[in-house]
Amino acid sequence: VRPVREGILTVRVVPDPSAAGVHVAFATPKRIGSAVVRNRVRRQVRALMHTQADALPRGWYLIGIEAPPVDKSWGQLSGLLATALPRAVQRAKHHSPTNPLPNEVLL
Repeated sequence: VRPVREGILTVRVVPDPSAAGVHVAFATPKRIGSAVVRNRVRRQVRALMHTQADALPRGWYLIGIEAPPVDKSWGQLSGLLATALPRAVQRAKHHSPTNPLPNEVLL
């Protein structure tokens, strides 16, 4: 699944209509900072995901945070996520298992 980058966020989506809902995982590399900083960033993005989860299709979401959002306000971070999520969903629908990427092998 090709990622969508928006500012400090990278979003990957695997649509799954049989999933129980929206499942989200977070990737926060150590270069962001200490465990305290990484956990704070995850909590912030998780809270933002809760506000947008009802509008998302069922599936699996991986949110990568590439840098600490020290200079980003809550509104800016929310805007990044609100822009990246629909783009990632659209890209995932376009490149679904029924419509694979060129040279992609289905097992």
